[in-house]
Amino acid sequence: MLGAYCTFLFARWSARELVLRRYPKLQSLAARVQGRKGWWSVVLIRQIPVAGLYNDILLGISAIGHRDFWIGTGLGFLPQGIAATLVGAGMVQTDFVALGRYLAVAAAVLLVLTLAWNRLVAQAGKQHAA
Repeated sequence: MLGAYCTFLFARWSARELVLRRYPKLQSLAARVQGRKGWWSVVLIRQIPVAGLYNDILLGISAIGHRDFWIGTGLGFLPQGIAATLVGAGMVQTDFVALGRYLAVAAAVLLVLTLAWNRLVAQAGKQHAA
């Protein structure tokens, strides 16, 4: 998270206005991001299957606040972080049964988090449409 925040700060303080003037498409994208709930936008952007560097730069040129960046990044990193931790812990096991348990728990956690995420997104879509 610290690396993501440093990239966010670099994008925010380096040449934000120059980048937005030079690439008008980024300006419209950044405007859409800032128009939504701050931390929720960060969580949604964290789920996009793009390298985190680009997400951090996009968030840095947007008007997302620092608090919203930290909250959204923490929540956005959870699904992949939990599953990756469980898979990594399972890989160092010498017993195949223990490895299977870790991988099964990782798959179950990822499934539950994915279902919960889909439900949250669906509810947010319904609220936004209403």
